[in-house]
Amino acid sequence: MSKYSLTLYIPLFNEEDGIKYLYDEINKYKTDIKKINNFSIVLIDDGSTDKTKELLELYFTEPEFRIITHKVNKNLGGFLRTAMKDCQTEYIGFIDSDCSYSIPTFLSMVELSKNGFEIVNASPYHPDGNVENISNFRLIPSLVVNKIYRFLTKKQIFTSSSICKIYKTSIVKKIILENDGFVAVVELLTKASLLTNSYFEYPCTLKGRLFGKSKIKFFKVVFGHLKYILYFNNYVKKSISS
Repeated sequence: MSKYSLTLYIPLFNEEDGIKYLYDEINKYKTDIKKINNFSIVLIDDGSTDKTKELLELYFTEPEFRIITHKVNKNLGGFLRTAMKDCQTEYIGFIDSDCSYSIPTFLSMVELSKNGFEIVNASPYHPDGNVENISNFRLIPSLVVNKIYRFLTKKQIFTSSSICKIYKTSIVKKIILENDGFVAVVELLTKASLLTNSYFEYPCTLKGRLFGKSKIKFFKVVFGHLKYILYFNNYVKKSISS
């Protein structure tokens, strides 16, 4: 068995209001984080036009942190592609910069990946999961599309749209992402789910963001999901036939 190693990637786009909070949250659990061998955190500034890059360089100066800067905004699809190309560790992880998924949640997921699971997925929509301070305007459509993806994958995936996940890096490097927006997160999970049965759905709590504004453009995201659902349905059929 190979020696466990993990790189956590965090996307940031105009997140100046929450960077100190993010640093403080990570620092709060520094003792637990340092117990993980071969673990590092990469913060990707996705073409921010505010003080995000400046504040990242101010706070995240320790050796375990690294900063990557996109000159222009590449959205979540571009963030994922950069991370997938950059990662050289056995496992790759993702989490939001707004801490809507807690650091303790991610640390619990790390332990599961250490036990050999090739995909560990944070799942607030799991029967044992929970959401806090999320409007029904956002929540209800999300629940609907996640049920559709569960049907298409034929697996017990209750939440496909959360960015908080850990993958075996060798799996994600086989995947070509075609989406650029929020749907890219779903594309990565659904395609990866066809490559392994070593999957753990981790019930957790999703909280509304404390700082800044959501980058989600509701109708654009809904349309993107509908388009991807049609695409993925054909993708699954081709995968089965081949």
